[in-house]
Amino acid sequence: MEKVILEEMKQRVVRRISAIEGDINEYKEKFNDDYEKFLVWYAEDLYKCKLMHRHYSSLLTTIEIGGLSSLKEALRHTVEHFSDDILYGSLRKSSTNNFANLTHVLELEVKQKIVRSFASFLREIAVLENKKQ
Repeated sequence: MEKVILEEMKQRVVRRISAIEGDINEYKEKFNDDYEKFLVWYAEDLYKCKLMHRHYSSLLTTIEIGGLSSLKEALRHTVEHFSDDILYGSLRKSSTNNFANLTHVLELEVKQKIVRSFASFLREIAVLENKKQ
């Protein structure tokens, strides 16, 4: 049962990583074609894709080297930690660098998406566990 759930979660995470990598490659092409247009219209999206890729890749590593309990703990920990950052952290960064301030906001947006996604994974795991019992 555990292996079936891990394989199902692995497939879902691999699909997400693949989709994100496709987006990253499209943004890289836009970057190479017209940097100024890229900077105005796509730079934020590429930055968020790179952050999402890092989080999903880390989750994939957890799936591949750990068991189901490790996966659930990683998901729970990330949801809890990011939720705390979103709820109790500063929405603004007080930097003299405007881009650093912008990236802080973008990171919070990514954390919101990760919380929703990882919480959904936890619910899906619970459903799969209940089906197997």
